[in-house]
Amino acid sequence: MYNFYLKTFGCKLNQYESQLIRENLTLNNWLEVESVEQSDYVLINSCCVTHDAVRELKRFIRSVKRKNSALKIAVLGCLVQLYPQELQDIECDILSNNREKFDLSGNLTKVKDYIEGFKNHTRAFVKVQDGCNNRCSYCCVWMARGSSRSRDRGQVLNEIAALLRSGYKEIVLTGCCLGDFGKDRGSSLSQLLSEINGIDSDFRIRLSSIEPQDVDKELIESISNFDKIVPHLHIPLQSGSDTVLKLMGRKYDKEHFRELVLKLKGMDSFQFSTDIIVGFPGEREEDFKDTIELLKELRPIRVHVFPYSLRPKTAAFELGGKVTGTVLLSRRKEALSAAQILILDNLKEQVGKRFQVLIERKIGNFWVGYSENYIKIKFRGDRDFKNRLLLVKAVDLDSNDSALLAVPLH
Repeated sequence: MYNFYLKTFGCKLNQYESQLIRENLTLNNWLEVESVEQSDYVLINSCCVTHDAVRELKRFIRSVKRKNSALKIAVLGCLVQLYPQELQDIECDILSNNREKFDLSGNLTKVKDYIEGFKNHTRAFVKVQDGCNNRCSYCCVWMARGSSRSRDRGQVLNEIAALLRSGYKEIVLTGCCLGDFGKDRGSSLSQLLSEINGIDSDFRIRLSSIEPQDVDKELIESISNFDKIVPHLHIPLQSGSDTVLKLMGRKYDKEHFRELVLKLKGMDSFQFSTDIIVGFPGEREEDFKDTIELLKELRPIRVHVFPYSLRPKTAAFELGGKVTGTVLLSRRKEALSAAQILILDNLKEQVGKRFQVLIERKIGNFWVGYSENYIKIKFRGDRDFKNRLLLVKAVDLDSNDSALLAVPLH
C-alpha cells in the first residue's frame, strides 16, 4: 500500500478524471493523504493549454522536490501526451500520457470507469465526452485529447444516479467539446438532458463550456423548458473581431455570437459567461476594441481574459503579426478593467431579486454559493447550510468580491 497526494491542473475534465484516478487508487488499497510530506507518491494530473499552466506545474514539482527529494513524482495526462520534452529538465519517476494515466503506466489495476463522489466539491462534474474536432488554430487540446467521442449514454445516467444518491445537488456536464455529445452515437446533448431532467430527485443540471455553434434551437428549448437545467451557459467568444475569429479558425462570426446571446438573454433570468483571448497574432488595436465593445453590448456575468499563449505544433504558432509583450499586457489589463465594470453593473441590477443558491462553503462569517445563473451569493448564518439549495433575496452588492449579499427566505 502506498500513500499518495493528488494535484490537478487545468480544466473540469481533468478534475473529473482526477476523481476517477483517486477512486481507482483507493480500490487498489492506496491511501490518499492531505499533504505532500505524508505521501510516497505525488501524482500530478497535468495541463498544457498555456505556457503559464506548464510553468506553474514545473514550479510545483520543484517545490515538492525541495521538501523531499526521495518522493516519487508521477506526471499524468496532457503535458506528457503532447509536450513531454517540457519535463526533460525535471526528474520524474512516472510519465503517463492520456492513454496510460488511469493505470499509471501499468502500476495500477483499473477497477471501474465511473465515479461515485467528488472530493472537496459540492457540485459534481460528469464527463460525457472527450476529444475535439474543431482544430482552432491556437489550441493544442485536440492534439492531446484526440478526436471527439461520446461516453455511453447509459453509463452517464448511471453515474449521475449514483452521485445523486451520494447527496450531490448539482451535476455539471463536461467535456472537451460538450456540444458534440451524441453525434457519433446517433443522439444529441439535448436528448441526454431530457433524460437527466426526468430523474426524480431534487437537483439541478449545469453545462460547462459550450461552443457557440453548438447552441442550437433544440438546446435552447431544453434550457427554456426543462426545470432542472439552470439558465446559464459559458460560451467562449475569444474575439469580437471577424478578422481575428477567422485567423483563430473559429466556426462563427461576431454577428452569430451576438444574435445567439441576445436570444438566450430573452429567457427569464438567463446569464452567460465567456472567455476572450487578447493579443492573438494579427490582432490590431481596432480588433481588440471590437471585442471590448461587444462585451459591453452583451454584458456577461463573468469574463475570463487570457493573454494569447504561443503553443508549439498549433497552426497559430506559424502566424506572423505577433503582438509584443508590452501591448499584450496592456490589452489584458484594459480587458480585465472593462469586464469588471460590466460585471458590477450587471450585479447592481440583480439587487432585490430572488435566487436559488447552492451553498458550497463557509468563509469567515459568510456562507457562499452560486445561484442558478452563476452569480456568487453570500449571506450570514449560524446554521449549517452546506450543500443545501436555498432560496435567497439579494439585498446589496459586495463590489470587492463581485458578489451579491443576500438573506435566506426559508
